[in-house]
Amino acid sequence: MACFPICTLRIVWILRRALNAAAKSSVTCEFIRRKSGEISEIARCDSHAIDRFYSAVIAPGFFEFERVVGTSWRGKHRGESTLSIQLSCEGAANEELRQKAHNWWQEAAKKNDVNLDGFDPYAPLERRLAWALAVGLLIAAIYTRFSSKRQHSTDDQVRECIQSAAKNGMYVPPELISVDEAVKGSRIRRHGLNRLRGILAKKRATVLLVFKASRLFRSATKGYQLIQEEVVEEGLRAMSVSQGIDTNDKKTWKLQLQIHGVLDELLLEGIADHVRSGLTGLHLTGWTTGAIGVGYRRKEMPHLPTTNRGLVRTVPEVDPDAAELIRKHAQLLLRGMPL
Repeated sequence: MACFPICTLRIVWILRRALNAAAKSSVTCEFIRRKSGEISEIARCDSHAIDRFYSAVIAPGFFEFERVVGTSWRGKHRGESTLSIQLSCEGAANEELRQKAHNWWQEAAKKNDVNLDGFDPYAPLERRLAWALAVGLLIAAIYTRFSSKRQHSTDDQVRECIQSAAKNGMYVPPELISVDEAVKGSRIRRHGLNRLRGILAKKRATVLLVFKASRLFRSATKGYQLIQEEVVEEGLRAMSVSQGIDTNDKKTWKLQLQIHGVLDELLLEGIADHVRSGLTGLHLTGWTTGAIGVGYRRKEMPHLPTTNRGLVRTVPEVDPDAAELIRKHAQLLLRGMPL
């Protein structure tokens, strides 16, 4: 399902760059006027001006440009851009997190002396993007993930990323935050990750922020591949805020990412070894260590030490009802009844 109609960054970037080109052009054009923090499109130019701006400004630029059919960009789309996109609701931050993100960014921006004159957190996204670009901020997107249903670290990851964004001159629209909760990093198809990839592919943000590179993929190789192919090679930037990795540091980011990836995998393997060893010991003691097989049930043993989660320890015992059914089925099979 699609939602969040968003004014593309292209038109804002185009008009900002076009101001310089307009000074050299003989064509009279009106472009942007900023009043009370709101930027309105009042561009009027003929087809020759559009061609000139496309070849001189747009083509060499960062964002792709889709031409606007016709000779006027004014009046017809009140409050909207003629170029727009939509983002999926699946994998998006919920309303509560979006509000927190607004508050966190404003607090961090004030601490880092970002001029917030004209910023309205309740304005439509296109106006907030236009404001950020007008004051020289980069646009960043955030991706977060945690694996277990008993983990709840999304807020922490987003907060740390937003604080880093403010320190580095970036604005994070809450609409560009993508999340996967209780999803394993080994899964390739994830709602939040797919949403992030759409944002990157359309270049709706110039910077990708993650708390840790392993949030993208548990496999260091897959995480490196995503950053290399879908971020760096597309002219974008990625930062892992807790690891100090920034692809703008072209000489060291690859080495840093690979080292952290290897260390993460070694840590996981070490933890897995300890878990398997512990479960083996519990099984040999006769205690329940996981799912119960058919024909058995859990028998609580209050006198035994509790589990790590504080639950009563159990041991497997035969379930009489299920055992009777199993015996009947076994007799039928012995008499030649086909499966």
